[in-house]
Amino acid sequence: MPGQCELYLPLWSRGLSGSIFQSADHSRHVATATGTIHVPSLYRTFDNIDDKLSIPHRTNLNAVGQCTIIAWIRPTNTWQAPNLHQILDKRSDAGGVAPTLLAVDSGKMTMFAGTSCALGTTTSFAAGTWFMMASMAVDGVVGGAGNKIWVDGVDDTASTDTAVFVTNTVPLIIGASFADPSYGNFLDADMGELWFYPTKGFTTTEMLYHFHKTRWRYGK
Repeated sequence: MPGQCELYLPLWSRGLSGSIFQSADHSRHVATATGTIHVPSLYRTFDNIDDKLSIPHRTNLNAVGQCTIIAWIRPTNTWQAPNLHQILDKRSDAGGVAPTLLAVDSGKMTMFAGTSCALGTTTSFAAGTWFMMASMAVDGVVGGAGNKIWVDGVDDTASTDTAVFVTNTVPLIIGASFADPSYGNFLDADMGELWFYPTKGFTTTEMLYHFHKTRWRYGK
């Protein structure tokens, strides 16, 4: 169904505690965990060394038209420039879509879709604090109008550029980039939940509602 959540990972759930498990959405994607540790009823840890989740390609995981990624993240160490921490990646060398957090030389949250198409304003994310980090891109709009970065449901967008969606057949990676370990962009954080909407955009009102609906689990 167009616009629905195609990938939902409640990583706090005991049902997602193994080294191989299914997502909690209608597609029941199979995820394989490398290294990442499940803390029962709370989250999964990612150690910034080799931890990641890998989900095999399906056509409905390619972004079409517009897409939104939302994740509850708690940095293990304070995130700031020049470190880069990958949340979701479905790129090949031909491009793709990936939100990259706190990119090198900026220290800010970045949505990447063929190019860096949205940049946030927040320059430091404190260790031990949960944040709902979210990003949205609209394919092919010159200048990136409509592309967004949100932190805790609040618009955090500093600048935008044209997003270019490139479909591919590579796996979707959580917690690392497609070329790791050579890129070294592993996630240094706990992750509680992740949602991927490959054909849906959000308004700021909708994103703030999503924050208020889910924040109780993270003490916010």
